[in-house]
Amino acid sequence: MSDCPDSRAGAILLDRLRLAGPVMVRLVAGSALCVVLLTSPALHAADTGDADPEIKAADPETDAAASDKDAADSAEGSDSDDAATEKRQKGFFGRAVDFADNTQEAASRGLTDFMGQVDGYFGDDETLGNDSWARIRVESDKPAGEDIDLGFKLKLRLALPNTEDKLRLLISTGDDGSGQQKDGLDRLGTETDSTNESASLAVEFVRTARENADVNFDLGARQRHGEIQLFTRLKTSLSGSPREAWFARLSNNYTYYSKSGFEDQLGLVLRRDYPLFEDLYFQSSSELSWIKGRKGAVFGQIFGLYAQFSDREFLALENLTSYHTALSGDIEDNYRGTELRLRWRHSTGRKWFFYEVWPSVAWPANSDYDRSYGILLRMEVFFGSDAFMR
Repeated sequence: MSDCPDSRAGAILLDRLRLAGPVMVRLVAGSALCVVLLTSPALHAADTGDADPEIKAADPETDAAASDKDAADSAEGSDSDDAATEKRQKGFFGRAVDFADNTQEAASRGLTDFMGQVDGYFGDDETLGNDSWARIRVESDKPAGEDIDLGFKLKLRLALPNTEDKLRLLISTGDDGSGQQKDGLDRLGTETDSTNESASLAVEFVRTARENADVNFDLGARQRHGEIQLFTRLKTSLSGSPREAWFARLSNNYTYYSKSGFEDQLGLVLRRDYPLFEDLYFQSSSELSWIKGRKGAVFGQIFGLYAQFSDREFLALENLTSYHTALSGDIEDNYRGTELRLRWRHSTGRKWFFYEVWPSVAWPANSDYDRSYGILLRMEVFFGSDAFMR
């Protein structure tokens, strides 16, 4: 006898109710709990401000702390959002500039702090400040008629004010550190003492004999002609105003190297100011130099018209000439030629960063005095104090 359809349907329904029982129990229990919570007097009192006095007495501090935390989180979130927005607005270039500023500031602070500690061995007067600075120079030079030359130079001038500014440390690469103006004479094929210079370390003893006279003495070591040599240098200068609007400076730098022997540079600078144009002046720089083993002397002359618009803008038009009084070594012509150049020096928004552009036209002896063109591109980054701008 077959089962009744109604019986089969009832069995299926009972089976499904049996499986759904636990789920229904959970749903019912959860619903009951929600009802209890929603109708709880304590919860209702908290919502309406009629809470138990003990609970209410503890709430102000908790609420204040929570409120402060929420405010701090809100402010922090707002600052983060502002920083993120500013970061997006600045873009890659703006972030790169900020990174450069932060790096320069950190390096400058590190240099002055370090020199302050070194200077502390000579005294404890912290009010003197420290004028130490460092310069990194990168340049690409294309002298007239010659190949491109890439150069990297470092110079540090480390001051010790607690020695009454009578002692300095000088570290340099690529120049002689003597303070003489030689930019350009070697571009005419003239062998100056800076042609074979490399890294050097020196202690400079500063002695001011009079208000317009200086006597400095350097003692150090330099890599020169591929060898490490000890050297001493005596630098003397006398300056004054022979007449109104004129300035004159006579200087002599005598250097003796332990292996190469002596070198001497005698220089004369004459400057003419123009009262009607405060930013404009004319200057003549003359130099005679002698080097052991080289016949005769080398004469270099620079005439220039200079415009100093500010500490960050400088323009010059210069004419350079060089002459050897005797032929020596690879020098086959006494007259080394002449060069006319325009120099533009500028700092764009950062007083510690400068760039220079020197387009030039020259008639050098090494190209039979044929006209040729050259250019120099230079970038400089300074660290430390702003004494380099003085």
